[in-house]
Amino acid sequence: MRLRKIKFYLIQCLGFFFLTILFALVFLYSTSSVYDFPPSKPFSGNHWYNPYERCGDLTIRANFHAHGIAWGKLTNGHNTDEQMYKGYSNEGYDIAGISNYHSISNYAQDKTDLYVPVYEHGYNLFKFHCLAINSKQVSYLDFPLLQSTSQQQKIIERLKANGDMVAIAHPKLSGRSSEDMQKLVHYDFTEVLNYFRVSMEEYDEALSNGRLSWIISNDDTHDLRDEAAFKIWNIIYTDHRNVDTILSNMKKGMHYGIKSVDGRCTNFLKSCKIRNDSLIVEFETDVEHFDVHGGEAELMDYQKDRKHFVYKMKPNDDFIRIVAKNKYSWIFLNPIIRWDGKNLPLTSKVLPKTNYPKTIIVRTTLGFFLLEILGFAILLFKRKFTR
Repeated sequence: MRLRKIKFYLIQCLGFFFLTILFALVFLYSTSSVYDFPPSKPFSGNHWYNPYERCGDLTIRANFHAHGIAWGKLTNGHNTDEQMYKGYSNEGYDIAGISNYHSISNYAQDKTDLYVPVYEHGYNLFKFHCLAINSKQVSYLDFPLLQSTSQQQKIIERLKANGDMVAIAHPKLSGRSSEDMQKLVHYDFTEVLNYFRVSMEEYDEALSNGRLSWIISNDDTHDLRDEAAFKIWNIIYTDHRNVDTILSNMKKGMHYGIKSVDGRCTNFLKSCKIRNDSLIVEFETDVEHFDVHGGEAELMDYQKDRKHFVYKMKPNDDFIRIVAKNKYSWIFLNPIIRWDGKNLPLTSKVLPKTNYPKTIIVRTTLGFFLLEILGFAILLFKRKFTR
């Protein structure tokens, strides 16, 4: 008899545990919104926007994605914030962002004039993560299992409400679908370069549908010794060495990404200009190979010194994106896009429209489900004390 009571008690405890988890999951998903997304529209206009036409004289080296020890070592991080910051600073980084999961590190706040608070948002199963850059507070809302495009957009809206600059983190690693990249709006950057995945196809999918965000490039290291560190970074142009100017320039696309094999970069961008109908790109040293994304990739003029690349832009080109490759490093430039010369079509400016009837239906349905779970828990609770 005693064994039966113990068995019954354990079953009840397990029941309460699973009901609690189920209640929490349904409660989180009951906050979902359903959005109507603006239609896809390729870039158009009689002008070309070139983010490198008027850049500052200074350059800043930055990484915004690296993990230290946080949450009592529950999350993936093997170095202290101090070790992470000093490691990047000693390698010549001006901005050494520490992006712990749902935790803003303030270690470097009084140690540099270029402190940028940042954290990685997301504790869901399929790594639908975002970087919240220049964030003042943490948002804890997430959808831990599968996420629809609308649920991904809901997270972006929460982060933007905090005044954050939002980057979609490693879209290829998270498996964000073509539909996601075609529809999502109101974010600032796409983490195209990440040690774990390079997300060029996902980025170009968004650009082809008129979703203009800028490239961001980060190590995403969790361990300075056993993972890649100091191999992927951003070069940001600025006239003034202060955070506001640097982040403002990034919002205009005045930066580019570097992916290196072993931390060496054998080349840097010297100039990128548009003259008549030609895009003229010059690098400081020879380039072994150029890739053109978005255009028809017709090489019009390749100078003998191999530092210059000239691309003849065609009427059907809506954006051009250049990747310059050498043996030890690749340079990823932000896209040059068509526009009307007045309103730059940044996706960060585009707001999704809430579909209120569908949102009410979803929330009401999940609300009834919550009541059923609560009712079942009460019955189980009553049965326990009745016995």
